[in-house]
Amino acid sequence: MALARAAGLVLAADRARRPLGLSLREVAVGCAPTLLAGAAMVAVVTATPLSLPAGWSHAEALALLVPLGAAVHCAAFLALDRGRLLRPAASILRDIARRR
Repeated sequence: MALARAAGLVLAADRARRPLGLSLREVAVGCAPTLLAGAAMVAVVTATPLSLPAGWSHAEALALLVPLGAAVHCAAFLALDRGRLLRPAASILRDIARRR
């Protein structure tokens, strides 16, 4: 099933890149930070329950894992893709400053 999803993702990316004139390499470079951040999130969310006390309920574990996974994903994404995020943010801040 996972293989079928991966194949579907590849086909969808191929259909999306053609009209945009992007090469597969450009698509891979653009997707890499998100995929690596997702992999970091999966690793943390998978490993964390192993270190939780045995008495924790599923609800307590979920209440910890959801924000932890989100924080790890955001932190990893920002660390991997900081340059592409800071340029538009700086541009937006300059535009706001000009309007005042």
